[in-house]
Amino acid sequence: MTPAPNGFLRLDTKTGAVSLCAVSGKRVTCRSSADERAALEAEIARLARRNAELERKLRTASKSTRQRLKELLPSDKEMDKALTFAEQFMRRMMRMMREEKEQPNKI
Repeated sequence: MTPAPNGFLRLDTKTGAVSLCAVSGKRVTCRSSADERAALEAEIARLARRNAELERKLRTASKSTRQRLKELLPSDKEMDKALTFAEQFMRRMMRMMREEKEQPNKI
């Protein structure tokens, strides 16, 4: 047993089940968290199965599927073009801001 803010925790050393127990008057009420643990373990198992399924699909994907996925990504040339545009935009904006600072009353 371990003290907790609203009572104490009780650990079953054989099963590992944890219960939150609270003292109310002359009664001690324990609420088992086994359902929460079972739900958590079920979700972990579901995610592990899903992960294994996705990894299997990825390993068995055909070359054409892999090629189609690569085609969806921009080429190096397209990336360079986009970055050049962004750089020119930023330089022009910075120049405009510097000019505005130099001539604040210009309309």
